Amino acid sequence: FIELAMIVPVYCVARFYCNGKNTWIVMLVYLLVFYCAGLNAMRQYIAMSFVLVSFMFLERGRKGLCVFYFAIAFLYHSSAIVALAVFALWVMCCRRQRGRSR
Repeated sequence: FIELAMIVPVYCVARFYCNGKNTWIVMLVYLLVFYCAGLNAMRQYIAMSFVLVSFMFLERGRKGLCVFYFAIAFLYHSSAIVALAVFALWVMCCRRQRGRSR
């Protein structure tokens, strides 16, 4: 939906100014320049949403589902690997809190 919302207005403007002729050239230039960056950002957002789901399962103690959803996130975009640092910090903080409560 996001990509469609980006492309349709450009297509309408290109059709208007080109009078229906050579619209494909305008769209080709636009897509070559901007589409990959937009698609990459969308893949990162999807990956981060799966990272949040995996973090929820980690907090609930369901490590198997946590690993499963993290793997899905990593398959969408490799930037999900950064979340491993957040997971490590969270586990360290939980261990430190358990040590203080004893």
